[in-house]
Amino acid sequence: MTDEWHWDDESIAASEELYRHVPRVPNQKKRVDPTTGEWSLTAAAFTTNEMQEDGWSIYRNGLMHQYGLTQADIESSGDEPREVWAFQVMDVRDVDGCGVIDQEDPAGGMLGRAHGLVRCSEPKSEKKKIVTLRNKLINRATPR
Repeated sequence: MTDEWHWDDESIAASEELYRHVPRVPNQKKRVDPTTGEWSLTAAAFTTNEMQEDGWSIYRNGLMHQYGLTQADIESSGDEPREVWAFQVMDVRDVDGCGVIDQEDPAGGMLGRAHGLVRCSEPKSEKKKIVTLRNKLINRATPR
């Protein structure tokens, strides 16, 4: 984390799709409709500690296209299998004082170039704001 806290880059279009990587483990999602097979993320996919430390890790669709990356690159990253869930920048900005920034991950190879963060305006934002944002993203995120 740098000394100056950047929390939103207004040059990132509100309509841009963001991808959140979620480990394929039972506590990260739940079935909300057994008839249709629809799933939803759980609070475990957006932890308060991660948000307060640096922000929630995401990948920007625009940067992924720019670098020739696909969702399969996200799914195969890391030590464990992952799923990709999508929401838009506008879903983040709908919560006052929340935004998206680019934050390259040097350890992530080529995929790290498309990395960004969902952040609140203050590094140690109130839990109430984080929970509001988390609930919004849980409701908006769709599996890819």
